[in-house]
Amino acid sequence: MIHIHAADLFFALLKKAGVKRIYGIPGDELEIFDALAYSGIQFITTRHEQAAAFMAQGEAKMSGRIGICISTLGPGATNLATAIADAYQNRVPLLALSGQLGKEFHKPPLAHQFIDLEKLFRPITKATFSIRNADQLEQVIQQAIDTALMPKPGPVHVSLPIDVMEEIINPARLKNHLLLDGRPRVKISSQNLKQAIRLLKTSSYPVAFFGEISQRFDPAFVKALVKAKIPVMTSFLGKGGFPESNDWSLGVVSRHVKDALASVIERADLFLVCGYDYIEGVSPSIFAGKRIINIDIITAAADGLLKADEEALGDPFLLTGRLAALINMNTVDSDWDVSEIIPVRQARLRQIIQPDSRSAFPYNPFRVMQILQEVTAGNEIIVSDVGVHKQVIALGYNTDRPLGVHFSNGLSSMGFSLPFAAGARFNCPPSRTIISINGDGGFLMNMQDLETIRRYNLDVKIIVFVDNAFGMIKANLLQKYNRAKFLNFDNPEFGALARSFGIRYLRPGRSDADLRHKLKLLLHTKGPILLPIPVKY
Repeated sequence: MIHIHAADLFFALLKKAGVKRIYGIPGDELEIFDALAYSGIQFITTRHEQAAAFMAQGEAKMSGRIGICISTLGPGATNLATAIADAYQNRVPLLALSGQLGKEFHKPPLAHQFIDLEKLFRPITKATFSIRNADQLEQVIQQAIDTALMPKPGPVHVSLPIDVMEEIINPARLKNHLLLDGRPRVKISSQNLKQAIRLLKTSSYPVAFFGEISQRFDPAFVKALVKAKIPVMTSFLGKGGFPESNDWSLGVVSRHVKDALASVIERADLFLVCGYDYIEGVSPSIFAGKRIINIDIITAAADGLLKADEEALGDPFLLTGRLAALINMNTVDSDWDVSEIIPVRQARLRQIIQPDSRSAFPYNPFRVMQILQEVTAGNEIIVSDVGVHKQVIALGYNTDRPLGVHFSNGLSSMGFSLPFAAGARFNCPPSRTIISINGDGGFLMNMQDLETIRRYNLDVKIIVFVDNAFGMIKANLLQKYNRAKFLNFDNPEFGALARSFGIRYLRPGRSDADLRHKLKLLLHTKGPILLPIPVKY
C-alpha cells in the first residue's frame, strides 16, 4: 500500500491551485522538502532565505499571483523576516512557509532551534498560522491564501510542524481543491460613481494622485484623464501607472525633495486620490484643504487619514473602466492648460541635475539615468535598490508602462533589487529586459544570489552605482551637521567578483560616450551581466 503523507497533500493542493514555483532553501524537515521536490512545483533553491522572499515578491508583482517562499525552522525562518516585513509594507501578497519542530517541543524547556514562529511573524504579516493537525490542512491553507490576497494584500506565514506533515492521510483527499484566489469582489456602486463625477465636474483645477493600485488601472482611465486635462502625480509604487512622457504627468512625489510641485498642489481645488497609502511616506497634508474623491479598494475611513467628500470602491481595473466611461460621457474638462504643467516638470528636473555636472566624472547619477533613458527601448523593467539612487530613478527616469519600475518603498529594504529582479525574470517573457540598479552598499547585502542568477542563467542586467559609502546617510549627516564618520568602505574588484560567479562584466570608462556604449552592450548581451559605474552624489 502506498502511504500518502500530509506534506504530499499540501504541495499537491498548491499545484492544483496553480502554484508554479516556490523559492527557498531546504532544511532538515525531510518529509516536507522531499514532498516538495517531487510535487511537480518548480523549487528555486536560493542562497539566502531573505533573497527567496524577495524573489517571491518579484513573482507576485509580475505574475499577479501569490508569491510563495519556504524556509527551514529556526535561523532559516528568522532569515525570512526582513523580506517578509518588506512585503507587508509594500502590500505584496506572499505565502511564507516554514518548517517547525513537532508539537511536543512547543513548550518549555526551550528545544534546540525552536522559535515561536507565530509570535515572530505576527507583527510583520497580515496573519500567521500553524497547522495543528492534518485534518485542518485544507482549511488553513485556503484561509492563508485568501487573507494574503484580500485588500490590502500582504504576506501570511504558515508554520508546518514536522509531526503533522508526516501524518498518514487518506489518498482520496488528493482530489480536493484550493482556490488560489478566493477573494470576494467588492460590488461597485453606480450611485457613488455618479456622485464622484458630479463633484469632479464642479472642480476647476483637479489633480490626480496615483498610488500602487494604479498599476492595475484600465488604460481607458488614463486616456480619460488626459482628455479632461487633469494632471497626475504618483507615489513611488504608483510610478508608471500614468505615462511619464505624457505632458500631463507631474512625476513622482518624494518627501526627500522640496520642489516645484508645491505650486500645483497649492492651486488645486480637488484631488482625485487613487490608492493613497500612508506607508509610502507621502504626507496626507498635501491634500489638506482640498475636496477629495477617493478611488480605492477599501474605504478611506479604514485608517482615517483622508476625509473623502466622495469615494468609489472596487476592483481597480473594473472601477476605473467605469469611471473612464463616465468622465467621457459627462465631458469633464478642467481649466488647467498644459503650458502650466510642462514647466513644473522641467523645473523639477533642473533641481536634480545642474548643467555643469553633466560631463563630470565620477558620473552624476542623474546623468547616468538620462543616458540609460536614451538607449533603452521603453519596455524595460527597472528594479531599484534603496539609497540615493532610489530618488535618482524615481525622479530622473521616465516610464510609460505599469509595473515598469519597482521599489521597496514601505520598509525600504537594502538588498531588495537583485533577488526581486531574479523573481521577476522567472515571470517575464524574454522580450522584456530586466535591469537591477543598486548602490554598492545594498548590492553586497544579497550578492550571494548572483550564483542563483547564474545557475538558472537568468537574463538580468545589473548596474551598481559605486561611491564607496552609504551615500544617503552620509549626505544627510553632512547637510545637518557638516560632518560624517564611519560611512565609507572599500569594495571588491567587481570584475574579479563577476568572474568568480561566472557572470559577464563590463569595465566602465570616464566619458559620456563610453558610458553610452557600455550601457548599449549591457542591454544587448544575453544572460546576466554586471556594470559598475563610479558616481558622485
